[in-house]
Amino acid sequence: MKLIAIVGADGTGKTTQAKILESKLLTLGFRAKYIQSTYVLLELIRKRIELPQQISPRHMAIKTHNKKKSHFLIEIMLKISGIFYAFFTYIYVKITHGKYDFVISDRYFYQYFYDIYGNNATKILKIFPMPDLILWLEMNSIELRRRHREWKSIESEGDYLERISDFYKEISQLFGFKRIHVDENPLLTANTIITTIKETLFHDEKVG
Repeated sequence: MKLIAIVGADGTGKTTQAKILESKLLTLGFRAKYIQSTYVLLELIRKRIELPQQISPRHMAIKTHNKKKSHFLIEIMLKISGIFYAFFTYIYVKITHGKYDFVISDRYFYQYFYDIYGNNATKILKIFPMPDLILWLEMNSIELRRRHREWKSIESEGDYLERISDFYKEISQLFGFKRIHVDENPLLTANTIITTIKETLFHDEKVG
């Protein structure tokens, strides 16, 4: 099983590209599965236990940075349990998704760790399992902020988008990200992704 992670700031088209990639690989005869890594176990837990919607590392990180009121106990709980949740999720995916040729992860744990641990996230990432391929979707910062303002998302508050973009730039070289420029046409971006996968993971003509 090859784990392909599509990462980048919210609004760069990760979900769109991950689902296009899954469809493309299925069409080519591969056993492919789309997942959102950070939510895999959470959704299983939610089926059994009613959890408050406000448990969000992203919202906690933005509120704390902007000096807005945040639930202190939940923040502490996230810092303590965050890394264990991520490791258990990774193990669960490896065990339950081993039958697939490819698992396409819509986001991975890079931004998740940043939202919980801030600048210390890099230290944790150095000991955390890596996907087989990491595709980093990057787009113009002005266009990214415009999208978030239109959506009125919490990410548009303060300087979060700039900080997370800088974080991805910092770790991209450290962890060998494949940088993908986001085109206005999603299909052109998808073609770039397929080409990158072929060049990185394959040496035959089955993918193309």
